[in-house]
Amino acid sequence: NMILLYAFGSNSGGQLGISSTDDKELPSIVGEYNGILSSGGSHTLLIIKTGLLYVWGSNESNQLGLGHREPQLAPQINQLISDKSPFLAACGWTSSFVLSDGEVIDLQTSKTLSFPMPIVQVACGLRHTLAVSSWFSRYVASH
Repeated sequence: NMILLYAFGSNSGGQLGISSTDDKELPSIVGEYNGILSSGGSHTLLIIKTGLLYVWGSNESNQLGLGHREPQLAPQINQLISDKSPFLAACGWTSSFVLSDGEVIDLQTSKTLSFPMPIVQVACGLRHTLAVSSWFSRYVASH
């Protein structure tokens, strides 16, 4: 089943995914998607059931993981991690991480972060990231 994704609010970085940078007071349809969302300072990540990662919004820090710093005003598939199967996304102010098979991938660098055991959850704040291992030991990475 496809689900309509709506967006509204501030849109200076294109984070609403509506092909413009106009702010929206009322909900606007982004498209038909069924997946898991995460939003950062001015960017958004969406992982759909097939494992494709859609990204859009501000990209001045390469937080969309596209290999360039151009903003994306509409959802784009991140091809750089197409060989992975992400199932969870987390966004900080200008950072983005996805979780795939127990590994945390930093989209800014396209590198897999090293942890002593598989990770089952990742979350971001303004300038920090938390990861939970399969044994529920906590690790904190600072930005």
